[in-house]
Amino acid sequence: MFAKYPIPDNIVFEKSFSELVFKYINKEIDKMFNNTNAAKFINHSGGALGSDTMWGKIGEEYGVYSKHYYAEGQKTPNGNTALGKQLLSESDVHLKEANKKLGRLFPTSKDYVNNLLRRNWFQVKNADAVFAIGTIADNGTVNGGTGWAVQMAIDNNKDVYVFDQSRLKWSEVTTPKLTPNFAGIGTREITQEGIQAIRNVYALTFRG
Repeated sequence: MFAKYPIPDNIVFEKSFSELVFKYINKEIDKMFNNTNAAKFINHSGGALGSDTMWGKIGEEYGVYSKHYYAEGQKTPNGNTALGKQLLSESDVHLKEANKKLGRLFPTSKDYVNNLLRRNWFQVKNADAVFAIGTIADNGTVNGGTGWAVQMAIDNNKDVYVFDQSRLKWSEVTTPKLTPNFAGIGTREITQEGIQAIRNVYALTFRG
């Protein structure tokens, strides 16, 4: 077949055919390895719109499974792991401890809000480390509901990494690598910079 269309003598290929084939095979092997490796990772999140959704959606591109916790009767947009009332009650002691630093209010007068905060504990409990998108306040705490999860993680000696959307950088390192059981969480008001920060973490973890 190739003899039918001879290659002119003045055309020189930068790489030999065997080199191109070798490069392609290596690329495919790397892809298979990364997908297999990613399958060992689990994202523990809440399934809310914004950061939770983006950690799950981008993770799917790499083959990462997400467990999105929610209180029974209060399913979040992407919730897939329900928590019963009795199970949720174990969160209270951790929320009260976190509030010693946060100085907010728990329990509140609304069960809906209380349960949103309670499900945060299970993201932390089942994770090796917490990776959050949000804003770090002047006192060192993280704003919003994300701050509760971050503080509970700190109280329980978990590694915590926060991408501060106001400063456009991670709190501890340039870009962190995910742990096999991680909590990918954060604000509903995620920015394009926050989304890119999530993409960078996944890329660094699985592509190096």
